[in-house]
Amino acid sequence: YNHTILPLANARDKRTQILWGLHDFRHRYGRDARGMWLAETAVDRETLDILAQCGVTYTILAPWQAEDLHLDFTQPYRVMLAGGLSIITFFYQQHLIGGVSFRPEWDSYC
Repeated sequence: YNHTILPLANARDKRTQILWGLHDFRHRYGRDARGMWLAETAVDRETLDILAQCGVTYTILAPWQAEDLHLDFTQPYRVMLAGGLSIITFFYQQHLIGGVSFRPEWDSYC
């Protein structure tokens, strides 16, 4: 497996990585993924377009990625994309992510 930072990849490689992730999820869990958390939460408009084209309905972003927009990071936002598509973005909360990732005693909450 790999950890591709999608905004650094060309469109073909972005699509390949996204499709691989979606196929792997379907193979492991027997259903389609609705969302995708990208490596390092790295994203650009082209990546969002490809995600939506592949049927992904939401993704997770880091709050610092939209600091300049002065958003309420506890709320989801719809990003309008080319061709009338859209994707929902959620911002993770650092105190929850750190706890779930690095505190085994929190496993019962997942």
